[in-house]
Amino acid sequence: MTLAETADAGFFLLGLGGILVALGVQAYRGAFRRWRGRTLYAGYLGPGLLYLGSAFVVLGATLFVPGGETVRNGPVGWVMTAFLALALVLGMAGGLFAFIWMPRVLRPTWVREVEGNAPEEAPAGPLPEWTFAVLDSEVPSEAGPVDLSLSKGPRLGRRGLDYLDRISYHDRRAWKRVRSSATELVGAGLAEFDGAPTSAGLLLTLPRRAGKPILRISTDDAGRPRELSLFRSTEFDYAIWTEGELFRVDALPHSAVPMAIIGWLHSHAETNGWNFTRGTHELMGSFVPLEGSVREVTSLRPGTAVSAAPLLDSGAFLQRVTAIVDGSHRGASA
Repeated sequence: MTLAETADAGFFLLGLGGILVALGVQAYRGAFRRWRGRTLYAGYLGPGLLYLGSAFVVLGATLFVPGGETVRNGPVGWVMTAFLALALVLGMAGGLFAFIWMPRVLRPTWVREVEGNAPEEAPAGPLPEWTFAVLDSEVPSEAGPVDLSLSKGPRLGRRGLDYLDRISYHDRRAWKRVRSSATELVGAGLAEFDGAPTSAGLLLTLPRRAGKPILRISTDDAGRPRELSLFRSTEFDYAIWTEGELFRVDALPHSAVPMAIIGWLHSHAETNGWNFTRGTHELMGSFVPLEGSVREVTSLRPGTAVSAAPLLDSGAFLQRVTAIVDGSHRGASA
């Protein structure tokens, strides 16, 4: 590589790194928030860009150090080696932070506040009156197994659900694009007319912002995905599930969760027939009903036909689902 080519590469890395650093600084300040709530990555993309950008800046700066064997074998060479090592560490850390996970202490203050890491940071509430969690507590003697199809929760399109996931940030441009879901969110008491979150909306979605799902089941219906996700807080479970082409959300009492899961699986089987069911939670594994019992499956291909099983509501399966959910809760609380 000629000196001119090396200089060009150095300027490119410095420019790219500078842009990423600026975005990372804006993410820490809270001016750049739209990266939150995306589903393409699990980490903290905004603040992670600060570390990725710093790696590019350091790497670009090393390209302007004079070359030559004498220089490389002297003190300058040691400095270059240290800078390259620093760039490598920053790059690896930035990738980890941006796409996988970031230590809580390094997250922006506004992110820690939104995630509700401290008990006193949790919204005061209360939950909306239409949720299963409130109805169950008000009429405990009449409360039976929760049937998600009877939920009074809002019916949301994908944009509406994405907005609800990020409702604490009040993205005005995103609010204009949710269309009919806006009416559903306002009518459910989760958002104001301008898209600002209500206290009920913040409380309902707190488990979603605070941690990973305790359970996620995804199914395939002729190429159309169906899914159920559950996020746990101390007081209730926040459920997100597909219903036709829309998404529904509700708060469930802890005791109702196992039967709600089984009821949703039954509904899927009765409406669409079994194609395949895959539990993506690490404790769930992959399972399908086969020949009247639930068995572990590790090599089932999407689209494989599976016979419907009448024993999804067997005592053994209920115990298994209960153990999975309660085991996840204990592990998350430890």
